[in-house]
Amino acid sequence: MDAIWHVDCYAIWHVDCYITGREQILHHSLFSMPRILIVDDMEQYIDSIERVLYQHTVVRATSLAEAQRVCSKDIDLALVDVRLSETDIANRDGILLLDWIKKTYPDIPVVIMSGYTDHDAAVNALNLGAVKYLKKPIELDDLFDIVDEFTKK
Repeated sequence: MDAIWHVDCYAIWHVDCYITGREQILHHSLFSMPRILIVDDMEQYIDSIERVLYQHTVVRATSLAEAQRVCSKDIDLALVDVRLSETDIANRDGILLLDWIKKTYPDIPVVIMSGYTDHDAAVNALNLGAVKYLKKPIELDDLFDIVDEFTKK
């Protein structure tokens, strides 16, 4: 009987929150999974991270413009590749995105990822406010540690 009472109370509370407009704040803080923005030009890489982070809400983007469109204050962590175009070796759109996120949503922690060894990009990213710089492929333990560290509320 108690279980039914809890479900009914939740249903009534949930409906009440929709009616009063409090639902978005309460639902986000009490019931939603952390939202992680993953930005990489290789969709397969995003797919693999998303499968591993199945207990989180993943927001995907494959370009600077798309990432700026989908990024919001509700993002708990951003994982951003340095180079968002494999055909342009000078591309540093990930660094531009990091700078944009830190100016637009300064509370979002940004982790920069790269499959290339580029000491200057790493230093630049950390100076612009990245919380970590990871070499791809990312070790799963490192990924889990970072997600746990930066998505705790």
